[in-house]
Amino acid sequence: MKSTKIYQVLDSLSVYELNRFGKFVQSPYFNQNQGLIRLFEQLIPFLKSKDQSDLDKTMVWTQIFGEETYDDARFRKLSSELLRLYEQFLAQEIYDNNPLHQANNLIEGISKKKIVKLYNSVVSSVNRLSERQLEKPASYFFYQYQLEKSQYNLTSEFEKQFKKKVKFGDLNIEETAKNLDIFYLGEKLKLFCMLLSWQDVTNISGTLLFMDEIIMHVEKFDYSQYPPVAIYYQIYKSYVEPDREEHFFKLKELINMYIHLFPVEEAKDIFGSAHNFCIRRINIGQNEFVRQNFDLYKEAIEKGILFYN
Repeated sequence: MKSTKIYQVLDSLSVYELNRFGKFVQSPYFNQNQGLIRLFEQLIPFLKSKDQSDLDKTMVWTQIFGEETYDDARFRKLSSELLRLYEQFLAQEIYDNNPLHQANNLIEGISKKKIVKLYNSVVSSVNRLSERQLEKPASYFFYQYQLEKSQYNLTSEFEKQFKKKVKFGDLNIEETAKNLDIFYLGEKLKLFCMLLSWQDVTNISGTLLFMDEIIMHVEKFDYSQYPPVAIYYQIYKSYVEPDREEHFFKLKELINMYIHLFPVEEAKDIFGSAHNFCIRRINIGQNEFVRQNFDLYKEAIEKGILFYN
């Protein structure tokens, strides 16, 4: 039994995660198969205690189905269903930790059902959920774009039903477009920086569509208040103008200002770009960047980004 995929997956979870999954398994909204509940109940003592003794499938079967003759195909099917339930649990955990997803789905649901009487309360709930989103990478602006678009649809429905004229500003079209633009610019710059980083260590070639136009646009307008655009533009500059130290110090300043707004894995990559600049300078004899590199490591540790498990 311990060699099965479901056991090995569950064995990697903490006690806290096992408890949460247990509640998920027992929820009739997500699971109405009593066999899955009983299977999980048989596994949980071994999982929590990290018992090294063997766990025989026929013994587990007997605990679930009593005196019924062991059916390996049926048991494997039950194990597969528990694994699928765990996959649903993982997706639900991600959803529960993403207020913008919740906000967007809420307003989309109200709009589809045309429940315009809930318009004011839903808009308030959506704004509250949106404010709970602490991280603001490029994807944040895409979710905001979706949210604004759904709110536009709901506002249009509200206007139709109650025959009210809505001001252009209330239609949030400009805000919708702005969020889409910030997502596009930030994500495109991020991808371009990834390409440049690979080109820095390999012989791969290539470019991305519209990059010249994007760079010209970002240099023409002020995007310093938008973290993904500001940071990835500065990383880009550190790659294409490696001799200009001011790009590093500007990047370091932006990291200090904005790094807490990025997911940990993305924050690691951003720090990595700054580290790479330091290493390149150290390799050509500029030993003052040893201290700069040390400071970056120190900041990453203090912010809980380095050594994050």
